Amino acid sequence: MIRATCRRLTSIADTCVPSNFVHATDMAFYFPRFQPRVHLQTHGIPELKDALALLQPNTTGSERRWRKPQSMSEEEWKKSRDKALMLLARGEEIMENVGGVNNASTADILRPLYAIKFELLSGVEHLPRPEYAHHVNVYRLILKQAGRLLYFNDTWNKSDIHHIDTACVIVAHFVRAFCALNQKPFHIKKGNENKDKSNKSSEWSMKVGGSGNNDDVLTLSLVMERIDELLQLCRNTVVNQDKVDNGFRWYVPKLLLLKGILTIPLTGNLEHAREYIDEAAKIVYEFLRRKQPILDGLVPRKQEPELGLFMLAQAEIAARIFDWSVGINEVDKDVLEKFEAAAKFYSAPYNTTLDADGIMSTEHLDERKFEVDAYTSCMLSYGTFLLNAPRPSGVSSRDSPVFLPKQIFSMSPIATVETSSNLIFADVHRLVPMTVDVTRKRTGESLERALQLNRAMYPNHKQNPKAGWILLAMASLYADMRDYLYATGLFASAEKTLVENYGNNSLERLFALTLRYEFLAGVGSEQEAKTAGHEVVQLLKQMDSISRE
Repeated sequence: MIRATCRRLTSIADTCVPSNFVHATDMAFYFPRFQPRVHLQTHGIPELKDALALLQPNTTGSERRWRKPQSMSEEEWKKSRDKALMLLARGEEIMENVGGVNNASTADILRPLYAIKFELLSGVEHLPRPEYAHHVNVYRLILKQAGRLLYFNDTWNKSDIHHIDTACVIVAHFVRAFCALNQKPFHIKKGNENKDKSNKSSEWSMKVGGSGNNDDVLTLSLVMERIDELLQLCRNTVVNQDKVDNGFRWYVPKLLLLKGILTIPLTGNLEHAREYIDEAAKIVYEFLRRKQPILDGLVPRKQEPELGLFMLAQAEIAARIFDWSVGINEVDKDVLEKFEAAAKFYSAPYNTTLDADGIMSTEHLDERKFEVDAYTSCMLSYGTFLLNAPRPSGVSSRDSPVFLPKQIFSMSPIATVETSSNLIFADVHRLVPMTVDVTRKRTGESLERALQLNRAMYPNHKQNPKAGWILLAMASLYADMRDYLYATGLFASAEKTLVENYGNNSLERLFALTLRYEFLAGVGSEQEAKTAGHEVVQLLKQMDSISRE
């Protein structure tokens, strides 16, 4: 197991992780080397030139790609991005009409154009989703358009690093959209665990031919081939070029994370998925290996700050394999220790007696922003894992579990993407007792800690998607304890926060409403349950209607 060896107090100016990450796997979908002004060649097309001017104004400072220019207000910056997205749509239409992705010349323009569009629609780097994203099914749109680009993938220059950047962005957004749209059942009723699935995720396919050719079909196997190809290209690039941009070293571990995630729906072999994620963590661990073990061993070894998130991904895949396939009041201690190790990577105490609990100290919060944010994600992931612990069946409706077994409380891809195999071979190493009361106590403590830190980091409560997921997990905890008042208020707050960040017609809001319905069906009145169920149905209809537009 990888462990932290010293306390870090570093100012993180730029990392391989987006600033608005919620789950550890969010870093696998983020490639900050991709820059609109560098990667998109406008070829004199006015719409594309104007879009780039709005997205990345020419400045002398080394600002990050989506950061608001200092001279602009938030409202002006939002309007600029919305206008740029519409200009990109016009440029997209022009390029599709003169050749599209089937033509090598136009495809070289369309690929970075679509990649920029995917980034804007997803709302990376603390960008809220644009107004346009509120009127489309974001994940379906990205899946469809990224799928075409992956299928017609053989014309770009594979020796050009900029083209590799673009290809990584496209495949990452495809995997993210696929995982969001292909989640395992929301819960599994008793007796349904071993039933054969009529539609396995490994058999997924999508028609991508726009010219009436029915043979143009994208499959997950082909997507995996694209990831393997990019892995090989990135490894060769790192080996063959002495002066590669420092950010490029993250490509191999990130692509290994993507490969591990996609292995779950493609083959269902969770052990293979774990091997890829472990390999990614090992590569990051070796980034700062000692060149002279004897001499360098006299000083504490430095670690990449992002390593803790790779450790969290290892914990999540271990939890997926564990799958709570044990009796009530039992847990695998190895899985617990993996979550705790990831959290301790960031929460190691100071070397002095002052500020002994360094991670909770509000002093120097700006210098420790990344590690505090990562620690918050560790606490959130640990809390949602414990929420899945089996509950006793009860003897009446008043003491029966509110949520059904194998309930989903998160949208983390590793934890929730559908597997192609319904045979789960549990891997339990050290079974230890843990009562339901202890489980609830630990869940509450981790989520309270996460919320407290999140509020300290984002006191204005804006552009803060992680707060929505923490509140939703806390609402589920109070629902599990049948605390009607607390759960109702937290569900409302969580829904409001998710709507602010993802939109009214988003899959994230649907997820929150479905959990709320499960809670009211078990604790609330019959009328409340009917009303909540009606809201879910109406949102599903609305999402279905915008998907066809």
